[in-house]
Amino acid sequence: PPATRLVTIEFLPNMGYTGDDLSELGAIETLLQVAQQRRARVVVVLINPGRERFAQISCTDDTVGCTTTDHVHRIREGIVNLTLKYRSRYVIADCDKDRQLFGDDFMHINQEGHDLVYSKIRAMLTDWPEP
Repeated sequence: PPATRLVTIEFLPNMGYTGDDLSELGAIETLLQVAQQRRARVVVVLINPGRERFAQISCTDDTVGCTTTDHVHRIREGIVNLTLKYRSRYVIADCDKDRQLFGDDFMHINQEGHDLVYSKIRAMLTDWPEP
């Protein structure tokens, strides 16, 4: 909606399955542009799945419908660059660093992970003036 003042964009680890990273990054950039035009603050939530997730499957970077740790990290770097380009902020939930924030699949954050992301966003808002 035009009156939106806060936007969250979540980088899901299943991005990259299409094999069209440029289009996916382009979609994120479009969201950032629209939010900026509406003078909304944007927080990008970066979900880093655990390496154990990828140890369970056998993929290569060029396989559509499958992704690797390196592929996820490359997409994440592109999203971080876009986030900074549009003067937005980001929070990270990283399974390899904070395993307790993730479910048994090493990919999706659990309630504790959602609570942490919320707390980080809430803290950002206290010292982040509206654009």
